[in-house]
Amino acid sequence: MRDSVRERVREFIERYGDKAIAVLKAALELYNEAGCSLGDFNSRDLALRLTAWGIDYNPSNLIKILEKVYGIVEKRSTSRGRAWYKFRDVDAVREELFSYMGYSKEENPRIKVLRIKYRSLRIDLLMNRLRNIVTKERLSKSDLEFIKDLAFNELDEVLQLIDEMSEDENYFIKELKTLKELVELADAASLKIASVEEEGLSMQYSLRNADTAVNYSHA
Repeated sequence: MRDSVRERVREFIERYGDKAIAVLKAALELYNEAGCSLGDFNSRDLALRLTAWGIDYNPSNLIKILEKVYGIVEKRSTSRGRAWYKFRDVDAVREELFSYMGYSKEENPRIKVLRIKYRSLRIDLLMNRLRNIVTKERLSKSDLEFIKDLAFNELDEVLQLIDEMSEDENYFIKELKTLKELVELADAASLKIASVEEEGLSMQYSLRNADTAVNYSHA
């Protein structure tokens, strides 16, 4: 699958030249910055990014070609006049673009290994669970166990990955943003543990006072 996408990316670049490279680079930059559920990039912001680079070109036609002819992107939604698109395989697009442009570092096994580590953490699942915990009024036993397991078994790996990816920050802008957001969510979830402990202490204090009152009334 990935080799097929890379072949189509190369064919697209070879056919449409510098304009294709500019559109793909701009789309990848927006992907790194977006973090949006609507899609990886949108048509209007892509046009604005090209303009900011001094490229006077409307990319709408090439976006349609990427979607309809090459199947490299797919249209996800339209919001406020913006058409949002998603890469079918963003890693394949990035690798082939960088390879074509002579960025040999993207072929470095270290870069690939860091991406493998990132995917293996199942970040989306962890973040969805943490978001759910943060919004709860009361934590279940399984919630408390999840936070403890995350703290002692996952977060050290997250911190190590942040350190390693930071050495090649330009390649991991979106991944680093997500990992740091994960740490913030974990911190917010851990504060819920403190509230559970305080609630337990308050309950014990109330029960002791109640016992004292009962004993005093029987005296």
